[in-house]
Amino acid sequence: MGAIDYVGITELLKLSENHKALSAVALGVIGEKSYEVSINDNDVKYFKDNEGNLCVSQRSLE
Repeated sequence: MGAIDYVGITELLKLSENHKALSAVALGVIGEKSYEVSINDNDVKYFKDNEGNLCVSQRSLE
């Protein structure tokens, strides 16, 4: 989960300067369909296809 916006989370949760978001838990959406896709141009971001399905970029073990 390298694309976590810690600054945005800190602002969203209205954390004081004494508190800092250090980690996050990824939760899925009930009923959401997802499938693995090959990485293109070293881009590992998740995206939605034209039908609204979640496409999860995966690196090959080879």
